[in-house]
Amino acid sequence: MCGIFGFTGSDTSSIQIMMNAVAHRGPDDRGEYLSSGISLGHTRLAILDTSYRGKQPFFSPDRKVVSVFNGEIYNFSELRSKYLNEYHFRSGSDAEVIPYLYEKFGIDFIHKLRGIFAIAIYDKRSKLL
Repeated sequence: MCGIFGFTGSDTSSIQIMMNAVAHRGPDDRGEYLSSGISLGHTRLAILDTSYRGKQPFFSPDRKVVSVFNGEIYNFSELRSKYLNEYHFRSGSDAEVIPYLYEKFGIDFIHKLRGIFAIAIYDKRSKLL
């Protein structure tokens, strides 16, 4: 499973400390987001889409919503075809549906997911983490 973390602030040394603390959970890649006093991080264990396109964090098309994810969304293919036909996905990762669904349904998107997971989302417009 992957490692995820987030905190308020953008101290790069803290990000590296946290990234190293969860590195054992995701040896395949690392990704981070730093902006607006918010930091999110992800260490990747590549399972569904092992290419670079599956790297997190994922963003909404306007880049106003950012997410990091660990787990598995069992119904992500169904969610893509039912609700998200208008979007262009860059990967085959289940995690990529998260910012798109959040854009479409708000926080209630969570009720549409079937699986086991932990998610952190930052919405730049509302400044909610």
